[in-house]
Amino acid sequence: MHGSGTGRAQASPAFSFFNMFPFATVSRKPDQGDRAGVVLAVCAAKGGVGKTTTAVNLADGLAREEDARVLLVDADPQGHAGACVPVVPGAQLEHEPSDLATLVLRHQAELLEGVWPTDIEGLHLVPAGDGLREAEQTLASRIGKETVLRSALEVTRTHFDYVVIDCPPSLSTLAIASLAACDGVIIPTELSALTVRGLEEFVRTLAQVHQRLNPRLGVLGIVINRLDNRNSRANAEVIEELREFAGELLFDTSIRSSTALPRAQRQGLPVSHFPGRGEVAVDYEQLVDEVRARLATRPT
Repeated sequence: MHGSGTGRAQASPAFSFFNMFPFATVSRKPDQGDRAGVVLAVCAAKGGVGKTTTAVNLADGLAREEDARVLLVDADPQGHAGACVPVVPGAQLEHEPSDLATLVLRHQAELLEGVWPTDIEGLHLVPAGDGLREAEQTLASRIGKETVLRSALEVTRTHFDYVVIDCPPSLSTLAIASLAACDGVIIPTELSALTVRGLEEFVRTLAQVHQRLNPRLGVLGIVINRLDNRNSRANAEVIEELREFAGELLFDTSIRSSTALPRAQRQGLPVSHFPGRGEVAVDYEQLVDEVRARLATRPT
């Protein structure tokens, strides 16, 4: 029998587990803003349907609302959305220059740390960054990968009225994370014989994300892009099939095919800021009006 003590080992001095691992320490969140940002994901199951064009011109149109603050998040590793808006060169930032590739791998980061101003009043950008494809591959093996963007927008969205995410052109890790972070999805599509079949498969994926990751998720609407009026009979057949499938989810506005869109993109501009914008700029104005109207009546 021991001469003293209770026979129980003395407790070790208390210590913080996370002090041993500085990389895991939760960073300080920025202060909350005074806005109630709506997060919209522009997403499609495949590329080549005008996804990035829709995201850029939607964000630009929403920024024309009086006193609006809009954030365009380029979550596509191709980085095309960021190339289509005029970032202010040599801007004085309140943070170290950053991008989405850096932020998605940083523990408890906020996208506010990567926001860049543009030459368009009210419009801001989080660029993809050159390493986003590699960052996505790293992210794919991490716990909680599906909610990384939702966490990174927790405070950021309170500094903006709208956040528009340009998703990758596939159902990749970042696309699912974008859907898990958003309040509504806008689905761009083109008219083809397989249009409805592709949308059916995509909507099934959205239903799984809604059920498992994001009960707020809803489809705000489906927009037809690159409408060629020279194929009026074939278009009418597919549009009718789309209406039977999507009902009121199909936007009344379709975006007409136009050479102004690629020309504006080459100059790094949304089409409304391009001198030869023509009728397609009117199409986007009408689409933005429809988006605002649907947001105004959506359940809270």
